[in-house]
Amino acid sequence: MEKISLHIYSMGSHPAPPDWRITMPVKMQRLYYIKSGIGWMIDDAGMRIPFEPGKVYLHPYNLLDRFVTDPDAPVDHIFFDFISTPPIISPSPIIYDVATHSSIFDMLTLIDRFLTERMKGETYYYRRGAVNGVARPSLMEQNQIMYNLLETLLMMLHFEKPLPFTSDAAVRETLEIIRQEYASPLTVSDLSTRAGFEQNYFIRRFKNVMGVTPYAYLRSYRLLKARELMAGGCTVARAAELVGYENASSLSRALAENTTKD
Repeated sequence: MEKISLHIYSMGSHPAPPDWRITMPVKMQRLYYIKSGIGWMIDDAGMRIPFEPGKVYLHPYNLLDRFVTDPDAPVDHIFFDFISTPPIISPSPIIYDVATHSSIFDMLTLIDRFLTERMKGETYYYRRGAVNGVARPSLMEQNQIMYNLLETLLMMLHFEKPLPFTSDAAVRETLEIIRQEYASPLTVSDLSTRAGFEQNYFIRRFKNVMGVTPYAYLRSYRLLKARELMAGGCTVARAAELVGYENASSLSRALAENTTKD
């Protein structure tokens, strides 16, 4: 598998709440491993695809899937909401059967344990500090572990069934520019010029691959970064400055408009 850059927005391992219903279009990639329960995804055409225990479902960036669970038998799952550069692009979700005691199953078991311990033990670790002379990992170090585990899992899945990363060189280059320069005053005009295309053609080409316009992707990426900063204690004003918004008010409005209802 080629080298990729990852940004994890959220992750966890637990049952979905009985009223779990992600009704807004997905603006990132999602990886689900279904442990038990009843649920399904609904594609843009309204077709239901049921979740089956023991399978990994990888939802590419370009799809507008929605997700629902049976309130009487909620889905219990491992999940990652993330963006990769280059992105995974496919006309349908990529589904993997995971055989019990296979290497992928063992990796998922390890990830499950790390996620569970992370959720339950974070405050405990910080409170106790060093144990037996060994310092507990910081939150940043714990996050780095999870990034490494997700990248390894994606690599293992890729060897089982190749992940369809986009091959469009112009789109890949644009995404890398956004990843590195999202805090600067980038415009679609700038991006089209750097890609070497007329602006309207560039927008169409980008949207054909990604399912969204360059402006929408840049906006979404900035908001993901802003949420990450604020979750770490950054003020709205400082987050706005760091992700390329004019001021706190403009960032607050954008966050309110882009809130996903689960």
